[in-house]
Amino acid sequence: MFNLSEPISINWELNNICNLMCPQCGRNQIKDGVLQWKKDGSGNPTNSLNDMDTTLEEFKIAFNNIGNVGTVRFYGHVSENVASKDFAKICEFVLDKGSHVMVSTNGSLRSTDWWRELGKIYKRDKVSKVAFCLDGLRDELSLYRINANYEKIMENAKAFIDAGGRAQWRMIVFKHNQHQIEEAKEIAKEYGFHNFILILSNRLGRWSEPFMYKNKEYLLLPQDIDKEWNEKERERAEYIESDELYEISCKFQRQNSIYVDHLLRVWPCCYLPNKKELVKDNSWYGKYFANKDNNLLEKSLNEILNDNFYELLQMSWTEKSMCLKPCKSTCTVKHKSGSFDASANYREKVW
Repeated sequence: MFNLSEPISINWELNNICNLMCPQCGRNQIKDGVLQWKKDGSGNPTNSLNDMDTTLEEFKIAFNNIGNVGTVRFYGHVSENVASKDFAKICEFVLDKGSHVMVSTNGSLRSTDWWRELGKIYKRDKVSKVAFCLDGLRDELSLYRINANYEKIMENAKAFIDAGGRAQWRMIVFKHNQHQIEEAKEIAKEYGFHNFILILSNRLGRWSEPFMYKNKEYLLLPQDIDKEWNEKERERAEYIESDELYEISCKFQRQNSIYVDHLLRVWPCCYLPNKKELVKDNSWYGKYFANKDNNLLEKSLNEILNDNFYELLQMSWTEKSMCLKPCKSTCTVKHKSGSFDASANYREKVW
């Protein structure tokens, strides 16, 4: 399924820790109108959150069991990787190995001194960069990035950039922040961000009802400046729930990329490891989900990819009864979610 003779990209989750409560994150849920943790979203059979962190020594063993690594992406699908105790040392180790590092962070943890030192580390490599997720300015930021502090993030980003690090401003567009796009672009240029990315989320409708968190009411509405995108997403949502199955083209397979979760288990992509709800109706998936042995402390990547799960996964893309919902929703070519250049969300590189 993957070509180990070529450099492989790793989407790596170092921990299961996060300081924010973003309502659309897989680790959270809105239940009975209240935003709360969803422990089943951790990707961990023990259903725990905020209690695991990969050490530098563990990372070194796992990394060396992979082989030829091109890029490590610390994108934090159910975590904030910067929260890891050894994060800076791990980044330095990856760069020392001749690989690149990409990071996505809420940017609100650590001191400016820490970010300044990280910038010095990243200065060595003109490819590696950190994406700061700034979904709005000032108070609007924390309407989605709940518990985030805008001023703190901007101070950290400036320290990183001033020390020589390459930074990206990444902005998910909602109705509550769409009026700030132009101002955000100007601020990003002023601070020295290397580029600016707009993201139109594919998660429409499911969060359009009010919810509570710590006695405060929130309402998260999708953007309406690109109504054509919203309509396409509604069509895609109908397809996902239908009995139809169109051609699937796995993005991670084409990009020769795998996902490593915070238990150091290997997965074919970032969309499958936190889906405990798939276990009941897909025994072949459930068997792999429960198997903790397929981790990079005990096995090489080559040994893990020989598991029958990867053969069955590819077979499932043409079988309605087998196809996993995340594969259908994320990598169906007809709905462009399987496009090489696109994710399930729409991304526009502004500059």
